[in-house]
Amino acid sequence: MALGNSCCVGKLRNKITLQRYTATRSAEGGNIRAFTTLGEVWARINPLLGQERVIGDKNESVLTHRVTIRHFPGLMTEDRFIFKGLVYNITAVKDPNFRGDFMILDCSVNEKATP
Repeated sequence: MALGNSCCVGKLRNKITLQRYTATRSAEGGNIRAFTTLGEVWARINPLLGQERVIGDKNESVLTHRVTIRHFPGLMTEDRFIFKGLVYNITAVKDPNFRGDFMILDCSVNEKATP
C-alpha cells in the first residue's frame, strides 16, 4: 500500500491515547508499575478480524485492527493505546513507505486490561 503525505488527510478521525508501561521506584523503595501517557494522536482505525479462542475453560474474544497514525518517534510493540474505553495492544509497528510520515499499527483488543 503506497502512502504519501496526503494519503490519510481527513481519514484520521479517531483520537487515541498512546501509553507505555513504566516501572518507577516508590518512596518506600518498592517498584510501582503503571502505564504513562505518551501523547494523544489522531488515527484511522480499521477492524480486520473478529474471532474467539478458548484458553483453559474460557472463551476469549480477539479483535484485530489495523491503525494508521502520523509518525510517532519511538513507538514500540510494548506500547498500547486507549480508544473509547478499550485497550489495544500494539503487535506490530510499520513504516510503510520508509519516509517517516505515517505508521501502520497492527493491534488486538485487550479485553482484560483496564485503561
